[in-house]
Amino acid sequence: MSKIALHRLRHGLTVFSAATLFHYSSTSSESRKLNVKFAHACLSKNSTIERVGAHDPNGCGEDSWVIKETPQQVCLAVADGVGGWRSKGVDPSQFSRCLMRQAGLAIEQSPGFYVDSFTALRKAFWGLVGVWSAGKEKPFGSSTACLVGLNKQTGELDIANLGDSGCMILRPNGESRLERIFRTPVQQTRFNAPYQTTLTPDGHVNDQTPLADHTRHADVQPGDLIVLATDGLWDNVWEHEIINLLQQGHSLEKSAMALVRRAREYGEMETGYDSPVVHEGRLQGKRGLSGGKLDDITVILAVIVEE
Repeated sequence: MSKIALHRLRHGLTVFSAATLFHYSSTSSESRKLNVKFAHACLSKNSTIERVGAHDPNGCGEDSWVIKETPQQVCLAVADGVGGWRSKGVDPSQFSRCLMRQAGLAIEQSPGFYVDSFTALRKAFWGLVGVWSAGKEKPFGSSTACLVGLNKQTGELDIANLGDSGCMILRPNGESRLERIFRTPVQQTRFNAPYQTTLTPDGHVNDQTPLADHTRHADVQPGDLIVLATDGLWDNVWEHEIINLLQQGHSLEKSAMALVRRAREYGEMETGYDSPVVHEGRLQGKRGLSGGKLDDITVILAVIVEE
């Protein structure tokens, strides 16, 4: 392990003290106690569409996810391992799975405290590096990530997004319609090159978690719907179609599975469909693109409820 990596490891594992978290021993009369009901579905690009379902975090190809709840909060998170590492003999799914396990531990190991999503993401990455440095695993590779945290005591939602996974918040407008009130921006250095955090087999650490876009939403309401997904959804299904699918009145579980199926259907199309990723590529001067993008797909749906 290089001296630089060791220094970053030590820094990353000690910088998060109780002072960086938020402790709530009581709530004011204005506080709203909220929670979420959720469902999830995923599909590996190497699996047939019939296998879509609420698999465990190790059944989503190079994607992974975690859902963790404590008395203080709920954390929903997805990660997308960068597949290009396979050409170098590295299985990127090990990175994304370890990152999500560490995100869950960051929440679980802070009883009595609310851990915001940005802090959880940073702790997750340096926890991954710590697992490797201890010789327990070899989670080499890179990953994007998006974490959503709900403070159950204050009703505030916060979102940390690194790369091109993402989250959208939808709100019923009283006319059986859903309106978008927020969507995370895509972070990338160039077309199809998202921000990502990395641990290489030679011990080089590229920590881009400080670059994650972090937003807070104090105005979430019961009935608001959270769509959290890897780019397998966002690259293939246009936002208006996602909303239309969610307005059909199905259960959360059926809706999540419907989104995954639709993303796979479009991802398998080579012609006759201009997907969001193809449209973005053309805007950036990439000619000859058509169809969708076959990829792993992970979707978590959550609706805000009053507790």
